[in-house]
Amino acid sequence: MFECKCERKTYVEFKFAGIMFADVMTREVTERDPDKVEIPDGAFAFTFYDQLQGVVKDGDQEIPVSSGPVNRSKGVYYIGGQILTKDEVIAQVPDSDTLVRNMEGNDWDRVIKTPIGNFQPFEDGDILIKAG
Repeated sequence: MFECKCERKTYVEFKFAGIMFADVMTREVTERDPDKVEIPDGAFAFTFYDQLQGVVKDGDQEIPVSSGPVNRSKGVYYIGGQILTKDEVIAQVPDSDTLVRNMEGNDWDRVIKTPIGNFQPFEDGDILIKAG
């Protein structure tokens, strides 16, 4: 007979500029309030998620278990930046051919230029918050 004691923990996952993909760092938080998140230097975005963690007892053996991320926030919180349409990218961003092709090929209506200078798709549900 198995016995399981689990609890739900909430985390914030920060995104940082990486070489090919965003680097991430996570922190446990007590609530999903973006106004109460302490944003580390260099982070350009974050999301929230929950994780079920606990211990399964099988006789005398205790086995740690984790669900992996569940209940991820619906959108990405971007920390500052400028939201641009394809026409705005063409008008404002030098050498934007590759970005425009990516927008067209991926059906992105908008992108966000983050304060660190990279571009990310800005999708329905994403939220722009004030930096610092």
